Amino acid sequence: MVGTERKHVSFPRFADSPSGSNLAHHVVYVHFPSTFETLLKEYYIYDEVAIVSAVGGALGLFLGFSCLSVMLSAIEAAFRIKKF
Repeated sequence: MVGTERKHVSFPRFADSPSGSNLAHHVVYVHFPSTFETLLKEYYIYDEVAIVSAVGGALGLFLGFSCLSVMLSAIEAAFRIKKF
């Protein structure tokens, strides 16, 4: 049957049971419709705006470090020239 689940439930009987057996099991099968529903939904983690902003932020960071290194090199060269 589609949409149903089958559960196995066992109950032990011990020596004090009316039947007098040492240990036996009663088995009960319970059938009930599943209460769970599977929902599958796909979506993009990055949309166009997020990709552009992430790439732009990384490029801006690297460009800033490059400009900083050029400026520091220029300042260092100016101090070397001034010493002589």
